[in-house]
Amino acid sequence: MMKRKGLLSNKLLFCYIIFTLLFYALDLRSEIPVKQIAGLKSITFYEMTGSLFSYTYSLNSFELNHRFSNHMNSSERDFEGWIGVEFFDVFYSNSNGDFNTNGEFISVEATFDVPFGGGGLNIAEVELNFNDGHSQFGSFISSFQSLGSTYMAGSEKKGADCDLKTFTTMGFTTSSNPEKLRITVGFKKIEHFINYIGCQNDGYSVVVNGKIYDVNNPTGTEYIQSKNGCDSIVYVNLFYSPSSIQNIYYDGCEGDNYSVQVNGTIYNESNPFGTEMMTTSKGCDSIVYINLKYSKSYSKIIEYKGCKGDDYSIKINDNIYSEQNPIGIEIMESINGCDSIIYVDLTFSDIYISNITYRGCENDGYHIKVNGNTYNQNNPKGTEIILSDNSCDTLLNIDLFYGSIDTSFINYDGCQGDGFTIEVNGKKYSENINKGTEYLTNYFGCDSIVKVDLKFKDCEKIHNELCKLFIPNIFSPDQDGWNDNFLVKFNEYCEIMEFQIAIFDRWGNKLFYSTDKEFLWDGRTKGNKLVLPGVYTYLIRYVTIFKKEKIISGDITVIR
Repeated sequence: MMKRKGLLSNKLLFCYIIFTLLFYALDLRSEIPVKQIAGLKSITFYEMTGSLFSYTYSLNSFELNHRFSNHMNSSERDFEGWIGVEFFDVFYSNSNGDFNTNGEFISVEATFDVPFGGGGLNIAEVELNFNDGHSQFGSFISSFQSLGSTYMAGSEKKGADCDLKTFTTMGFTTSSNPEKLRITVGFKKIEHFINYIGCQNDGYSVVVNGKIYDVNNPTGTEYIQSKNGCDSIVYVNLFYSPSSIQNIYYDGCEGDNYSVQVNGTIYNESNPFGTEMMTTSKGCDSIVYINLKYSKSYSKIIEYKGCKGDDYSIKINDNIYSEQNPIGIEIMESINGCDSIIYVDLTFSDIYISNITYRGCENDGYHIKVNGNTYNQNNPKGTEIILSDNSCDTLLNIDLFYGSIDTSFINYDGCQGDGFTIEVNGKKYSENINKGTEYLTNYFGCDSIVKVDLKFKDCEKIHNELCKLFIPNIFSPDQDGWNDNFLVKFNEYCEIMEFQIAIFDRWGNKLFYSTDKEFLWDGRTKGNKLVLPGVYTYLIRYVTIFKKEKIISGDITVIR
């Protein structure tokens, strides 16, 4: 549906208004693709097999945007009527039933390979469901395909008669014949507009749904229920001009073909602006300003770079994107009614913790800028996340203190390549410029010296150097309470991601295996037998937090 916000501007357009009312009263067919009807949410198909069943699909569902080319079966169908026998396919189409995702009609096809026991494709209605809660049945059958002797002539019309108690009976098919039963449903205009532009006190009024609209009640929306529940909506817009200046406004989408004729001049997407002088027979002269706006559809990218476990999430179209569901595409209707595409891309990285502390003088003017945020005496504390290229992100705690201190220090202890930078007194410090002295002076004479010392360690190398493994070479599993088990120990600096140990006898038989770095071997085999005193071989494999694999082998002597 085209979106209309404008008003015709002068009573001289009376003939145009009368034409508009007659135009909407006629039996018009759909002029745009079904899926682009304004406010449309979903489509329901009512099928009768013994009793009435309903099947509802969203506008962009696979079912409506796909047509089965082969003879249908239990695996290739949208839904079933008579289970195992009658298979249905629903899709957007042209008036003749040809598949078209941008079609102005909806087709229902079926295969029913039973030449007895009644006819197949029993459709009661096709219903359009709108966001505001109202709905509209199909208005007419544009074309159909019946087959076989069980076709009930004329029953195709019952698929669009606004009556759920009646239904189509289109005959039967055979597996050797590629033809299918079909009805193709069209829709009338369901929105009607009563627009009137006149002069105050001209006496114009209109009655809609038993309600009077006039100069005291100029606008409203009426839902009119016609025969068998085929509802329609009437929008009333009466404008009574107190002055000589009138306007025609329109806010729609590019390519919607909306146009208006004023004073013999056609205004459309190619000619959207203009001014017309209008004079009515009742002397309510006016200047008409025409302003037509055609908006574009657009795409938007929502990106977020955060840390694992920060609980960030965003809800779009009732779908929640978070660390567990970080990527997706959403189609939304914008304010101007033109669809838009939103791409969601959320990134969650690992994080390290560091601190920036400052001790200075009150009103000394000292400040730093981190991630574009300024921290100073009025904003002395905060937390920032510094993202780096190697995923070694830093959670930075900022704590600035202003007191009677002459010399202040900014110390940072981080990892090489973590991307940390700070700005002090207008000068940036980072891994390339990591030391410096800044002099700050305020109006009160409390001068201070700020010394910057940023340290960037080779965290992986340090970890590997500090990570020590202690392995004994002898133990006595005699249950005397001393040295009864064989075990290995990592020092407190080691962070181990994976661990494996295997112990073999001199013939290469595996006696013991564990993936627990806290293991204990009591000198027994898998059969729970104590091994004989002697020398045994162990093989240890472990992976550090920096994903470095190490393999160690050696001997352990068992004594008693």
